[in-house]
Amino acid sequence: MIIVVGPMDSPHAIAALHAAADEADALPADEADVCTATEVYLLPSWRRCPKAVADVTMAEELCLPIHDLIPAATLAIAS
Repeated sequence: MIIVVGPMDSPHAIAALHAAADEADALPADEADVCTATEVYLLPSWRRCPKAVADVTMAEELCLPIHDLIPAATLAIAS
């Protein structure tokens, strides 16, 4: 199972997390335990959220594959 990890410090951030998870056919980190993941995708700015940092630390300890993810919505905003 793929889990998307990102900031969860505002309603907008949580909505972006869910949108990115939907795009990646994955689960957002606020709805799944990273311990059950087979891979972890990271949204930009994940480091600003202590929960996301903890999830990534756990994924590293479990030696899970971790990938940066730039969702299409983020690319559209940047354009």
